[in-house]
Amino acid sequence: CMSTPHLSDSLLALPKLIVFDLDATLWFPELYKLRSLSRSNLNPVANKDVNLYPDVVSLLSGFTEAHPSVMIAIASRTDKGPWARSLIEQFSLPVTPGLTEIYPGPKTAHFASLAKKTSLPFGDMLFFDDARDGRFGNCEAVARMGVAAAYVPKPGGLTREIFDNALEKYGRGERGVKTIESRKHDMLGKVGAGESVLLHINNKVYPDGGEHKVILGEAGVTDVDAAGEIRVGRPGEICAILKVGETTITTEEDRRKPERVRGVVARAEDAGKYQTRILEVEYLKRGVSVKGKGGVWNVEVPEDVLPDGWVI
Repeated sequence: CMSTPHLSDSLLALPKLIVFDLDATLWFPELYKLRSLSRSNLNPVANKDVNLYPDVVSLLSGFTEAHPSVMIAIASRTDKGPWARSLIEQFSLPVTPGLTEIYPGPKTAHFASLAKKTSLPFGDMLFFDDARDGRFGNCEAVARMGVAAAYVPKPGGLTREIFDNALEKYGRGERGVKTIESRKHDMLGKVGAGESVLLHINNKVYPDGGEHKVILGEAGVTDVDAAGEIRVGRPGEICAILKVGETTITTEEDRRKPERVRGVVARAEDAGKYQTRILEVEYLKRGVSVKGKGGVWNVEVPEDVLPDGWVI
């Protein structure tokens, strides 16, 4: 297990860019299924050949009206680019001009382009997609870049519940505030990318004289005075399940990069050289008291404290 302070419920930060897939996320059917239109050389018509999922219109219009500073982008790997762009206009989707990435290929390329266009670090982005992992998965590949990725299960498409839950997790720092765990030694690299570990809370505090609060403020987080509070559990307890990404050995120059400082929530001099991406965080229903040990160790926790849908 690893030990780190967690941000409190009051640290609610919005992403600066929200990115949506199209097929099976915002609308249905998937465009490749419209073979009869393709054979007849016809274009799909909104609300006839293609429909938005029920919550999409009110969800997007309400959010963009309430948060006009948050940019909206599209990242789609469909080969029906002209159709997709036409439908975006027909549906009047509130996409920020110039942020429509529609072409075949891995979505890591789409996000590299969006990062270049917006000058935003990946940690400032939230992504919704129906393809989670595997050969054609998008969420996992993009999450490894540091983007907060929210899975949209088929066949229901994007719902208000999925959208609100993803925003809540992002705002609480489960994704998008602290996205990198740093260590002086290679502890999490032994776990392996894509594996999950339990998070144990010890009694340590930030040894940086409050610099983490400055970093959180720079990231747009409110109520930074609550940065040391713990959402679930207390010192000496296991509080969450973390899915970890790749561990890299960084140089001091790497650790001084703004996206690294933001991800670790620590300046270069306070950060360890071994840095591990945090891909997902799921909180236990209550903390479990366990005597701490150094490094990573095996431990059993009661099934009734696990998040819904989890089995260990």
